Amino acid sequence: MKARRNKDIEEHFGWMKLKTDQLGFLGIIHSVNRFYDSLQGSQTKELRYFRRKLVRTDLRYSKIFMKKFGDYEYLIYARIETEGKSESDSWIHVDGIRMERDEMKAKGVKNHPSYEIRCLSDIFESSCVPASKSEEDKINSDCS
Repeated sequence: MKARRNKDIEEHFGWMKLKTDQLGFLGIIHSVNRFYDSLQGSQTKELRYFRRKLVRTDLRYSKIFMKKFGDYEYLIYARIETEGKSESDSWIHVDGIRMERDEMKAKGVKNHPSYEIRCLSDIFESSCVPASKSEEDKINSDCS
């Protein structure tokens, strides 16, 4: 599925809240988790504990925010809230799928598997809305 780039979203430099396609986002995180788990000498599993928990958590209890800060780089902030308890984490995601698409397009390649894979940039462009001021304040206090 191809998403059209939304220039209004790309020009917004604040935090964006994932409003729809949470399953698509979690599918990407699950794939990244599996990739890192397969590498020898990768980060310890404890450092990825939160991301594994996020993938297993009921969507009603999680909130996901993104901030784009480069052509392919995103700062991700996620929070899980259950029974009066709140956990959060943030990390950087580099969208290698979008990068590959852009490289193939620049080379004139019209048929490449990367065109058919839903990537984080697609989700960011089509499924996010600007975060509210109170949401941004909460993120900033958690991340400082």
